[in-house]
Amino acid sequence: MNNQSTEMLLQRAKELIQSRRYNDAQALLITIDHPTAKQWLARLKDMSIVSSRPDPAKLQAINDQIESRQSQKNAATIVFIFCLLLSPIGIGIVLMPFALFNYFRHKNKLNELKKQRIQLLNK
Repeated sequence: MNNQSTEMLLQRAKELIQSRRYNDAQALLITIDHPTAKQWLARLKDMSIVSSRPDPAKLQAINDQIESRQSQKNAATIVFIFCLLLSPIGIGIVLMPFALFNYFRHKNKLNELKKQRIQLLNK
């Protein structure tokens, strides 16, 4: 990269910083091999202006777990309703505690996973 194009890119990065588009400026500065670009990147990171994006793999893993737990919670709900329908016969009363236990177990884990996702997105 020649001096003139480097200067143009640094000028563009400066404009982005002045317009408070810090993430765009960071993306541009990373591509510039120049001491000034490295200094500006360090300043942006020191000021904690550049928002860190969550790890896509972790986010996808949490989303997959949430989807799985939601399905399990829905299945436990169906089992509970089935137990209510069978309660006049007596069979439902035996299975009902198990269905309620599973429902609340999946509901609590689902809430924990949603909190983890929010924390990951807010980093």
